[in-house]
Amino acid sequence: KVLCPAAKPASKYASKCLVPTYQINMLRQAANRLSNSLLRSPSFATQSRGFATEKVLVVTAMGEDKKGKVTSITDRVAAAGGNLTTTKIARMNDEIAMIMHVAIPEDKSAALVDVLKQEDLQVRTKWLEVMAKALPSTTITLTSADRPGIVKDVSSFLCDAGFKIENVVTKISGHDKLGQECFTVDAEVQLPPGWQTMSQAKLVRGLNGLGCKVVRFEV
Repeated sequence: KVLCPAAKPASKYASKCLVPTYQINMLRQAANRLSNSLLRSPSFATQSRGFATEKVLVVTAMGEDKKGKVTSITDRVAAAGGNLTTTKIARMNDEIAMIMHVAIPEDKSAALVDVLKQEDLQVRTKWLEVMAKALPSTTITLTSADRPGIVKDVSSFLCDAGFKIENVVTKISGHDKLGQECFTVDAEVQLPPGWQTMSQAKLVRGLNGLGCKVVRFEV
């Protein structure tokens, strides 16, 4: 076990922060997955096609989850002169990780980090150029019987169809009539160029062929 976020063995707070190492590692992995979905700087080719870009500060904040924690963090961002443009959150037991795109003047970024650390958070930052106008995206929700390789098959199928996967959440969501575990996949995807002309029915049939039922796919 490890002590988070600071070694204060004599405090009442520290006694509540004892969590297994594997849980903290799993939260860090979730934070890294969220970071990877947000840390996508446009390529030279994208910029050369005339897409407008803007500079934002990517902030990763991890710490103990408490009631009102998200509100407190967003209040501190606003008080420091920052504007949240994109936010993703991962929770596991008593820990929380937030990944934020913050529009803020560079000379105020250090002060933002300082005030966030007052929330007993581990904070990491990186400046990034992002497209000012996001490309269209949607969420595809699928269910299937749980089996090895289902996530690999779904992600490969979507990538082959031209979709860019931005985030995936998976979970066991109960049992079917035969007693088999049901598996749910929520995939946030960026739509491929010319998606309006694609056959949505064809895509659904392809996912059905993998043993998946499409619960939601709005375009």
